Amino acid sequence: MEFNVSTSAPSKTTWELTNVDGEKVIIKYNPLRKLLTVDRRNAGFDIKIWTMPIIEAPVLPHNDQISGQMILDKSSLEIFWGDGTTSVTALLFPSSPFDTLVMQSQCDSEKSIIISKVGQK
Repeated sequence: MEFNVSTSAPSKTTWELTNVDGEKVIIKYNPLRKLLTVDRRNAGFDIKIWTMPIIEAPVLPHNDQISGQMILDKSSLEIFWGDGTTSVTALLFPSSPFDTLVMQSQCDSEKSIIISKVGQK
């Protein structure tokens, strides 16, 4: 999935991946804090040795827009922001595949995403 996010708007952008079992991963971008957060606490099988069920990464915007990609497979989520200036890898162990994506934002300019299968554009 490819996306563009406004860095000048004060509104947060949230993506939520869910499956039929009620499991979910929540990805948030907070432009005021310049922070990307991946919450995998309810993403399936809970690995007790995880020291970071919520992953945070600073985002370094270089203009009014950040473009990025999210790549999801059976057991991992890769996020690349700002031409790779920020990247996050999160292991996930859902009971069934994540099959629903909900994006929430208060900015009209942030409503555009492109979803494609691996190997397709």
